[in-house]
Amino acid sequence: MEGKNVEVDNGIVKIKLPPTLYSKSTVIRAAYRMLNTCRVRVLGDGIEEITVELKPHEGENTEDIADAFFAELLQAEMEEMNLRRFGDVRKLLLELAIKGVVPDISKQSEN
Repeated sequence: MEGKNVEVDNGIVKIKLPPTLYSKSTVIRAAYRMLNTCRVRVLGDGIEEITVELKPHEGENTEDIADAFFAELLQAEMEEMNLRRFGDVRKLLLELAIKGVVPDISKQSEN
């Protein structure tokens, strides 16, 4: 494991993440996706520090688990960026779709 932000202690991978780079919701989303492959704990206040602890299942390599978590973290961050970027367009499209399916009740009451 390279870098100061990843440590392995007693078979547990501890990853310290800067909250200025990753939001708490992004880290939680990535951690949730890791539940099938390892035990996960997210610690810290989300303002000054975020620490993720990953304990691999029997026979799993700690280095593979750390790499998989960073891949999930990147995916979660991209999803959040797209949500911020296209959220208004998505909301507008949903509103238009609902208006096209649900009849206008005010016009029916006039008849």
